[in-house]
Amino acid sequence: MGKGPAAGALAASVQAAFRAQDPDSNVADVVTATDERVSPDLVIMESFATAFHAHLDQATGRVDYGDAGHGIAMHLRAGQQTPHLLLSHDLPLGVHPGAWRRTSGSLMLEPGDALIVCSDGVLDLYDGTLAALNQLATLYRLAPAAFLIAVKELVMDRGADDDITILVLTRTR
Repeated sequence: MGKGPAAGALAASVQAAFRAQDPDSNVADVVTATDERVSPDLVIMESFATAFHAHLDQATGRVDYGDAGHGIAMHLRAGQQTPHLLLSHDLPLGVHPGAWRRTSGSLMLEPGDALIVCSDGVLDLYDGTLAALNQLATLYRLAPAAFLIAVKELVMDRGADDDITILVLTRTR
């Protein structure tokens, strides 16, 4: 989407399109419908948008997710050092609207697990590649309760040319 006010307006439009969808629909349908809704604006702006959209069943810990070209998400399983990267198999929103039905994946958040989704600006705090997710996972595992503070300190130390957005979803019981 880029940077600046125009990118912010597009991001707000994409967010509104996701929120307008039926929350009881499956994730693939929600991402497909959102793509169809926002693609005309994205095409006019000669832009695209990546997105990670998820539904959480709080009772079971099941997370169904759709990834439209974002690919910057990981599942950290309790007791395992290596993060499970949730790689994207779909193109970003606005690239080929209506050309196919979006796909979805699912995972189980067990007690002690975490789902971390972040913007590409977080990768730039390291080497700018997906390998940075391993370093981010290590930082989380060192002190989960202080993770966001540690990321903030990284930003203050290294600076940031892009937005830094991190969502952390944990299951405690």
